[in-house]
Amino acid sequence: MKILKKVSVLGTEYRIIEDNCNNDPLLQNSFGYTDYTSKKIVITDFQKEEIEIEDVAKYRKQVIRHELMKIVSGTMKKWLIG
Repeated sequence: MKILKKVSVLGTEYRIIEDNCNNDPLLQNSFGYTDYTSKKIVITDFQKEEIEIEDVAKYRKQVIRHELMKIVSGTMKKWLIG
């Protein structure tokens, strides 16, 4: 597990963590996920041999952005619903 950075999303601090599916079984079926209880975004280290992505750095950013948008949309939904 490697902490890549800490980010503030609408005033809440989240850690962005890079890990692999051997250490984190939730990464076996996805490239990333968000744990809202512990305020962390976990992405794969993209070291799997079966990954066929040419620009891994670009895709890593897309995965992080996707997880950040899930946090933003979930927070906005809570604000609107109450």
